[in-house]
Amino acid sequence: MLLAAALVTLVLPQPLHAGQAVWLECRLGVVLPGRRVEVTTASGHLLGAISPHGIRHGQAAGTYTLPVPPAEIAEGRLTVRAPCAHVRLIVR
Repeated sequence: MLLAAALVTLVLPQPLHAGQAVWLECRLGVVLPGRRVEVTTASGHLLGAISPHGIRHGQAAGTYTLPVPPAEIAEGRLTVRAPCAHVRLIVR
């Protein structure tokens, strides 16, 4: 079963330079067993799916990092549908 999510627009913390990549950090709250979290762009392109296992009942599922294809970033922004307690972009 998938979790519902709202659209969130994120801004890159800095301009991209040659050789750098962008990652989406998604911190999950409590996720019931068997649930799957899908993170997509506003247009529906799947960035990744998270299916935590081995989490104790009632505890937060942790933080996960997903790669973001450069083509998904427009004018330093990325709009995602992510059912996460907190999301941010990381440039490495």
